[in-house]
Amino acid sequence: MDRVDRVHRESEPPELPGRWRVLAELAAGGHASVWIAEDLELGEQVVLKVFPPFDDAAFRARALVEISLGQRLKHEHLVRLHEVAEVEQRLVAAMEWMSGGSLAQRITFEGEQPIPLVVRWAGQALDVLAYLHGENLVHRDVKPSNMLLDEHDHLKLGDIGLVGRVDRGRYLPETRAAVGTVGYMAPVRLLDREPAPSWDLYALGVTLRQLLIGRRAAADQAAAAATNAAEQKEPESLRDRRPDCPQWLDQFVTGLLAEKPVDRWPSAREALDVFDAQRGD
Repeated sequence: MDRVDRVHRESEPPELPGRWRVLAELAAGGHASVWIAEDLELGEQVVLKVFPPFDDAAFRARALVEISLGQRLKHEHLVRLHEVAEVEQRLVAAMEWMSGGSLAQRITFEGEQPIPLVVRWAGQALDVLAYLHGENLVHRDVKPSNMLLDEHDHLKLGDIGLVGRVDRGRYLPETRAAVGTVGYMAPVRLLDREPAPSWDLYALGVTLRQLLIGRRAAADQAAAAATNAAEQKEPESLRDRRPDCPQWLDQFVTGLLAEKPVDRWPSAREALDVFDAQRGD
């Protein structure tokens, strides 16, 4: 994906400091609007995440959590947070612009991905999840649209706004609603349980299946399981759909998609150790 050089806006952003020249709107929703801008001081394009006004207490609390985590967490496969500003009673976070787009876009426009690329992305995703799990954090929204690529196809995990703690203390305000994206949520998450690393591993398994088969069949299967967990079929073998998929990779992804959390690895660190051993690192 090339640099954004022309203005294309479907709505108007708030007034921003002069250092940022807005170029295009990427997304809009209740949680935040997202824009591409030119940072005249950094001399590069950045992503501006503009949060709702401060009078919405729940969104403000979530925004502050996301920003504080983004400032504290540092990893080569996490999207970098440059700085934070307050504009018109809103928080604005300036983040790294990933020019390669997302894995979701790759699947949509290109279909199945080359095995070596999938293996590389899987290792990078496991590496950053191992870092988060080592901090007693669970991402809770691992999916292709939150996995972004730079110009060299190196993967970085974004959108840490739904991060929760493993140890019962939670960063996010309490809620009875399910947190995450249907289709990537393990069936056990329908039960009222604390965040667990196995949630992220299941979502990564769904994502890897999508990358390997090139369409959303895996996500659709997971969504069906989430709405009717009483009868969940074992995932179809990847090698039946993708004959060039190595057997070890098929078995690894199947392990990530195990129905019971106890049958998955306890954290991404353990999964990464197995992954590296199987691929020959």
